[in-house]
Amino acid sequence: MPIMSVPFTEEERQEALDFFRRFVADQTDAFGECENLPIRLSSLSITVNELEGECIDWCLQYLRKSQAPEAITALITHAAVRQIIEGDLSGYRQDESEDALLSTSKIAKDVMNKVLEVCKQWNEGTPSFCKSKMKYESCVHAIKNTRRKMEDKHVILPQFNNLFGFQEDHSNQAFFAVYDGHSGVDASNYAATHLHCHLARNKCLEKDPLLALKEAFEKTDKCFVAKAKREGLRSGSTGVAVLIKGETLYVAWLGDSQVVLSKAGQPTLLMSPHKPNREDERQRIEALGGCVVYFGAWRVNGSLSVSRAIGDAEHKPYISGEPDVEEFNMEGDEDFLILACDGLWDVVKPDEAVELVVQYLADGGDRSTVAKLLVDSAKSGGSNDNISVVVVFLDVHKRGVESVTDTVSSIALTEVDQDLSSDDRAVNTSENGTKENSIFENKGNISPVPSPKRSPKLSKKTEDENTPVVHTSPQTAT
Repeated sequence: MPIMSVPFTEEERQEALDFFRRFVADQTDAFGECENLPIRLSSLSITVNELEGECIDWCLQYLRKSQAPEAITALITHAAVRQIIEGDLSGYRQDESEDALLSTSKIAKDVMNKVLEVCKQWNEGTPSFCKSKMKYESCVHAIKNTRRKMEDKHVILPQFNNLFGFQEDHSNQAFFAVYDGHSGVDASNYAATHLHCHLARNKCLEKDPLLALKEAFEKTDKCFVAKAKREGLRSGSTGVAVLIKGETLYVAWLGDSQVVLSKAGQPTLLMSPHKPNREDERQRIEALGGCVVYFGAWRVNGSLSVSRAIGDAEHKPYISGEPDVEEFNMEGDEDFLILACDGLWDVVKPDEAVELVVQYLADGGDRSTVAKLLVDSAKSGGSNDNISVVVVFLDVHKRGVESVTDTVSSIALTEVDQDLSSDDRAVNTSENGTKENSIFENKGNISPVPSPKRSPKLSKKTEDENTPVVHTSPQTAT
């Protein structure tokens, strides 16, 4: 089995050392009982099942606000979170019952202090760090547009293995997703915090990744519906996720968020979105006793204009939480993936999106701005919805490419209040990122996809359907 992890470059190692020194100098003392934390808590209480996802989210928020290099962020996060979830949780319980909820404020404080402990230990005795051999370049752009609130979330985890502690000989894994919330941000935020955790811990991930991805969606829906009933939440979220494992793309989706692949410069359809008026969806809904009617848009029972989603507890089972899944074996001529919510796809069709990006890059356009290009195209074309676009370049899978160079500069991510009205709150990032927003742009000199032979025809996949990777010294935290 080929080794899928490689040591940090000397530059990455030095960046990590510099961060450790600065971080422990700036944060000399542990967070006290009543001290304000540098993160936002989305809930006052969580279940044990939600612990890992929330802890990971808090760590990523904290480290990115502290401008931690992305290469080390996943490793610190895993080391800190592991100590919490494997420790005694009794002190976090809100009562003595067996199914008692956990207090997030107490846990979050301890997680922040575990991050500090790990950084102090690694500053005193720095281990030899490893990372995924596959290094994915990505860019993100997201705007609230004319809507009152931003309800989209995105997830970018190229260092999936390090974040969840897979061994260094494990096959390469990376995860990307876009979630489009409605009736509030609760469902999309929940999915963007927990779905990838359910995937990483699924027992089928190694032997049947497609089943694992499907079950991760279903478990996320089940858990959020339970939370919604417990807390009186009414929101839902469509979503599309891509797991890259080895040389295969695994795709799962609920609703009308979509992903399209550029292959040899031409669009390749990986999925068919769920819409209420799609014939099989209409038949499923009517078989359950529901109906699909047109009120400005096709709606389930005259209400929601989506037919499948995470959440929407009061609309189950008509709004299904069961995703569709597909897999695609890469052949070495794949260029990039575009994941986006319907704010893009309602105006810019998948084949048009690929054409736009291919032509833009062929004309010398900067890779770091292709997501913004698509968002701007949708907005100028009349979209007034939230628009989120993630573009993932697949250079590392190109035929004959051994590994990717380390020339892409990292970007400091900062938390932005997405409820503000200005489009300056748009997102544009490269490299790693989960839900965080950035106002920075990467201007790295990356060669564009070569100008391909162009075709307006949309190709299809089928004819009939659209322990962290760280070598540690004995002193290293575990």
